[in-house]
Amino acid sequence: MDFNSEATMGKKPTEVVAMVIIEHVWNFMEADEDRAKKIMQGGAVSTAIVRARLRTLFFSSHTLLKRNMEEKDFDWLTSVCLSTDNKTFEADDILEGFGLIFQVLDKVGLWKIDTQKVYDRHRVEEANKQHGY
Repeated sequence: MDFNSEATMGKKPTEVVAMVIIEHVWNFMEADEDRAKKIMQGGAVSTAIVRARLRTLFFSSHTLLKRNMEEKDFDWLTSVCLSTDNKTFEADDILEGFGLIFQVLDKVGLWKIDTQKVYDRHRVEEANKQHGY
């Protein structure tokens, strides 16, 4: 992200932080995609880059995660992200950690794309009564 760009200079700090977090999400996804491609091609694979990207995403959204996760989940995620031992946590743990982060990002609306209200068009009168119409 270019902080000297006109696109970021007039933004509120919260918008810039949101863009940084989204950029880290994309970086993680790209690293995991590259790892998956290598696995499918039968090559030797390391989780080091994917783990490093998860760690960066964790640091960029640390306080957001701490506020919006259960303590046990946050503690587990912290141990996954801060561990430098590749043998302690497997690739599945890394992906599970990313899933937990992604749930928080969706919960706070940073990644939520399904915000349109859904109406039951078959029982309109019943729905109207529930809402006092």
